[in-house]
Amino acid sequence: MREQGCLVSEFPRGSPPARHHFPARNRIISGLAHGTVVTQAAKGSGSIITANLALEQGRDVWAVPGAITLPLSWGPNWLIQQGAKAVLSVQDVLEELPRSVLERLEAKNAQPSPAPRPTAAEAELLDLLTVDSTLHIDAILAQSGLDLSPAQRPPSESGAQGSDPAESGPPVQPSAVLKLILLLSMETLVL
Repeated sequence: MREQGCLVSEFPRGSPPARHHFPARNRIISGLAHGTVVTQAAKGSGSIITANLALEQGRDVWAVPGAITLPLSWGPNWLIQQGAKAVLSVQDVLEELPRSVLERLEAKNAQPSPAPRPTAAEAELLDLLTVDSTLHIDAILAQSGLDLSPAQRPPSESGAQGSDPAESGPPVQPSAVLKLILLLSMETLVL
């Protein structure tokens, strides 16, 4: 962010994250985006709020349909009933993007940049995930053998001041899951 980023917020610097801040944050995000893709959303969830905000702002809303027996599929299925475009592949989103956006994506993809390589822990997590499975984060952690308990986190994330990381073993950062999501997103954009 220091070199090329930007921070946009309605809240003063240093404001702590709070549940009631998310709709305002998501309103900004949906307003800056060309569209919103909802992959999972329970009734009344933040994803549904964000999709509604995007519609109010004249943005596109897409939804990935899911099994009607899964509570988190309610949101995307309901949005499709309300007129959102069903997303079955990346192509479904690309077809709806303005030509100027597609040209920027093509130009960016024409200049290959080194793909981020996952760490060993991230690669292990990637191996556990398949398109056809739905795993809770606890199941992923159990199958991977990774420990994200406070004792395994670096002092800056666990809140422990002055503790020696060498005493608690190698730290596994919760941000590994976020990096995994980012890696998967980047793979999708390159297609």
